[in-house]
Amino acid sequence: NELASLREELAFYRGLMRPAKSDRGLGIHSFQVFPGNSPRHFEFELVMQQLALRHRLLNGVVELSVAGRTASQATLVLSLKDLMATTGNDRIKFKFKYFERIRGEIEIPEGFAPEGVDISARTWGRPVQRLNKSYPWAVAGS
Repeated sequence: NELASLREELAFYRGLMRPAKSDRGLGIHSFQVFPGNSPRHFEFELVMQQLALRHRLLNGVVELSVAGRTASQATLVLSLKDLMATTGNDRIKFKFKYFERIRGEIEIPEGFAPEGVDISARTWGRPVQRLNKSYPWAVAGS
């Protein structure tokens, strides 16, 4: 396990410094959800990266939403503002040159069953880069 982890980390850093031509620009390396202190609390980690031969400072925002079903089986999409008690914002600012780990805590409302996470990122400045990616809801270690 340790060797596999080290190889994955090495591939991550190699990809940052020598990306394929088709993989250049703003990217998401990984998104993970971990169990929190109580049944409806979760921690997340989003690793954003810049894939470039010449890295420059990237500034922008990330929006995160969780899609799922309510107890009555109705489809519902909750924004970050709905899920994070510590922030009154539905965006997370980022500023990095190579990569940034964004961590946070969310609370899932009672009667809501999460199914997926949608991530939308946008840079400021020129050229504007946009990125949308979806992940299934999967809690690590469960």
